[in-house]
Amino acid sequence: AKHVLWMLESAASCTVELRGLVEKASVEIRLSDPSHPDHDESGRLDTYVQEDTTTNLQGMEYEYQVTFATSKVKDLLRRGRKAHAELFVLSISTVARGPNKESAVVTLKVNGDIEFQQTFWFAVGKKMDGSIMIMETPSKEYSTDKYDEIFRNSFPLSKIDAFVRCLSAPTITVTLGKDVPMMMQYLLEGGIDPETQYIRFLVAAVQDED
Repeated sequence: AKHVLWMLESAASCTVELRGLVEKASVEIRLSDPSHPDHDESGRLDTYVQEDTTTNLQGMEYEYQVTFATSKVKDLLRRGRKAHAELFVLSISTVARGPNKESAVVTLKVNGDIEFQQTFWFAVGKKMDGSIMIMETPSKEYSTDKYDEIFRNSFPLSKIDAFVRCLSAPTITVTLGKDVPMMMQYLLEGGIDPETQYIRFLVAAVQDED
């Protein structure tokens, strides 16, 4: 498929098992919720393989994490729909502010009959795993400085809009990396632990024709 979309790893723990058979394979997904130990779910896709060797599924490595107000993202997507935009473009640029200190500008853009753009000014921090966490700052005092672009990619607007349009969560976290799908995540209503109580949506980048 042109875009591979997975909506896995909610409050449940998840295992993915790929079994290779003669000219065919089964992909089995099992979901279990620790808060409901008497219930689990599973699904299986029978497909095929082109070689006999075993294929190992590797985890995806992400480099950047940004949190946006859901209302801002919804507003941009609404404008994009009305302008018949097809792509949702996200870029990140940073500038050094001294030893171990950086600032970032994050731009969201849709370009259809009319181009709309939202710009956010952030401070930059490091997570425990070494990835970059981009945190909102209350002002845009660094807006005139020269920033170096460190990330840019385009994503299908219709796929993102279908996921975001029905959200009631006040914020949505976007996680990004090279050669991996963009991951959008929000905390489940009533949830208090963002590490276990969430819904995630993955959407692959597309080639920007511009």
